[in-house]
This record gives sequence, C-alpha cells and structure tokens, in this order.
Amino acid sequence: VGYLFKRPVQAPENLGSGGVGFNTLTSPMSSTTIISVLTNTIVLGGLPSRSYGLFVNDSANAIYLYLGAASGSTTARNYTVRLNANGGSYEINSENLYTGPVFASSSAASNLTVTEGF
Repeated sequence: VGYLFKRPVQAPENLGSGGVGFNTLTSPMSSTTIISVLTNTIVLGGLPSRSYGLFVNDSANAIYLYLGAASGSTTARNYTVRLNANGGSYEINSENLYTGPVFASSSAASNLTVTEGF
C-alpha cells in the first residue's frame, strides 16, 4: 500500500451568476493522491483544518470508506460509505464536515483518488 503519485490541483473558480451549481472553495486544494486500497488502509489522517475531501473509486471493485477508527472487520455491513465501482464518489464539504481519520477497504486491490482541501 502506498502513494502512486501526487499532483497539485486548483479549486474551482467562482463563475458568479453565470456559473452552474457546484461547490466553490475559498481555500486552495492540497494534492490529489491515488492510493492502492485493500484492507483497512488509511486514506486521510485526522486533520482539524480540513474543509474539503473528495474520494473517487477508479477501479472495478467497490470500496468501503470508514469515517473514524478502522473497522475490525472489512465486511460490507460495517462501512460508513460505499463507493461503487468505476467512478463512485463521496464528498466531504461544509454540509457534512468531518475532520477525523478516513480508512478504506476493498475485496481486491483497488485505486482510490483522494483530494483534500484546507
């Protein structure tokens, strides 16, 4: 388990009244990281200054996110959020802000793209 690559990303620009409905961030993003997930892999550490997080499943297997302590079991019944295969996503934002650790599990090696903002 490890980081495959990191690259900086820009927050979306505010398009004013001509923009479409999407979240506008007031702070810059950190980096986007692709993480290889298998069993109880930490994908974000707890960070009180977090204001945004985005998780996108880039694999053919479902990925299960655990907000809080890692699950003692990786069965589907213990997950917090299920990310469906091939693009399932979950966003942490001002409506559901969570600053604690996030763990992920999958039934087979899977790629998870994670973006975090402060």
